[in-house]
Amino acid sequence: MVPLLHLWISFFMSFHAYILALLANMSFALGSQFYARFSRTISSMWMNAAKAAIGGTLFFITVSLFYGWQEVHWLWVFVFACSGFLGLGVGDWFLLKSFANLGPGRTMVLFSFQPLVVGTLSYFIFGQTLDMQRIWALFFLIACVLIFAHENKKVKGSLHLHLFAIAAIGMCLDGVGIVITRYAFEHWKEITPVEANFYRAMGAWTFFFLFSFIRPYHFVKTFKRLHKKDLFYVFISSFLAMFLSLFLFLQAVQFATLATLTGVSITGTIFAALFECIMEKKMPSKHLLLAFVFFLVGTKFLLF
Repeated sequence: MVPLLHLWISFFMSFHAYILALLANMSFALGSQFYARFSRTISSMWMNAAKAAIGGTLFFITVSLFYGWQEVHWLWVFVFACSGFLGLGVGDWFLLKSFANLGPGRTMVLFSFQPLVVGTLSYFIFGQTLDMQRIWALFFLIACVLIFAHENKKVKGSLHLHLFAIAAIGMCLDGVGIVITRYAFEHWKEITPVEANFYRAMGAWTFFFLFSFIRPYHFVKTFKRLHKKDLFYVFISSFLAMFLSLFLFLQAVQFATLATLTGVSITGTIFAALFECIMEKKMPSKHLLLAFVFFLVGTKFLLF
């Protein structure tokens, strides 16, 4: 019994970064179902601002109570904030717009090719290994886009290619945010992932604050008119997809190879599609199943 326990402990320590990333993807996929709902009924900008406000507050409380604050290095605080501005702010705005229009399952299929973006950037910035055969996965990404475009034309009478452009922009910005975060970790090794997440949330707050002057989305007023049940769902989705998923994911980002780590993110596609079918009480469409086949083939090029 004891040797078996040691074996499991050894396994976890060897692959703990990827296990954490797996749990982070499951948490994000579940929370994204509520994101999609409120992005449709209210707005993607408001839902993003709400998750950043709730998640950032939870990170502040967690650091204050359990970790303590590091001596501030303003340059790297700024870098973390920039990664949050791009990834958690602008990138997630596009992501939630895609959730509202394409649904979490289809969006996550497209997001699963993010390792192409992160892996390429990591190759040039950190010198991390990039197997160039993975570029072939790009063709299967294009195939997934074409399948979903055909589905949109069949259902809505139009290709709506701009919807896939929204998802692609969100994917790229989120990937850039991950790379910037890893770059900051490389230079400020003492900082905890929880504190780093708070500074990233500050960057997202900055984006939403500035955007409110361009296009007001009535953040406080909308909060006040929500029913208690909806407030609970907003909180639980922000806890799952903002706080818990980032808490786990940035623990992994500190140590794992980024191209491989983001490759683990493909599991988010499976979780998102599964949760979407369960919550909407419907079977996956033929187009989604076909795209999933191409997704699996593309995954082969990404990971093997």
